[in-house]
Amino acid sequence: MMIIDEVDATLKPRIEGLSIGVVTAPTLMKSLEDKVRLAKIVLSLG
Repeated sequence: MMIIDEVDATLKPRIEGLSIGVVTAPTLMKSLEDKVRLAKIVLSLG
């Protein structure tokens, strides 16, 4: 599974074409809240 930033969402189909699962999420972490949000997304994939 791969996480890519939302700005790269147009690349998702190409990556999935390589048989790699892809999740788009906001990956830029400017604040603690951003970090917690991304961590929750990552942990939910587990």
